[in-house]
Amino acid sequence: MMRGERVSRPTPVDFIEGIGGFLLDVLGVWSFEMRNVFGQTVTMEACVIDGCSNEFLVGVDFLEHHKASIDFKSK
Repeated sequence: MMRGERVSRPTPVDFIEGIGGFLLDVLGVWSFEMRNVFGQTVTMEACVIDGCSNEFLVGVDFLEHHKASIDFKSK
């Protein structure tokens, strides 16, 4: 699933506030499958934001739910 698939359900919000206070429209919800460094498939749903075409932000709640951690000290 290279670009994901659109999920047929309402978005949780209509817009988000960008840096600087301007509003960005939420276009819809997509489902993505990704493979982690251990070869496991992780499926997630994400809101797609108008104007954000090449960025992907994973929240702390998602990381905690999947027992993931970020090690800023080692590379």
